Amino acid sequence: MIPKRIKYPLTASEVKRWCCFFSHLTSPSTCTRELYEVRDNFQFYKQLDTEVVVISVDSFYTNAKFKEMNGLNFPILSDFNKDVSKAYDSPIEDFAFDYHG
Repeated sequence: MIPKRIKYPLTASEVKRWCCFFSHLTSPSTCTRELYEVRDNFQFYKQLDTEVVVISVDSFYTNAKFKEMNGLNFPILSDFNKDVSKAYDSPIEDFAFDYHG
């Protein structure tokens, strides 16, 4: 299945508050556990009239599959070129084992 690609304009939303999580890779277990916590406590954010979004540097295909496989109830937006991550000063350029992102 090819996921539907849409633009997600954060500024055009009627939601007053945003809770934005940056996920540098969706597959590491640390990020997965954190996203499970958000999923399992989603009502907390709704009670605060807050929209939850995750911004990941993975491709939008990877994000769509990850969301489906893990039953996540919030959007995972792709920042494959790291434009948003850089704007918020959140990219991790050097990983373990001398990997560079």
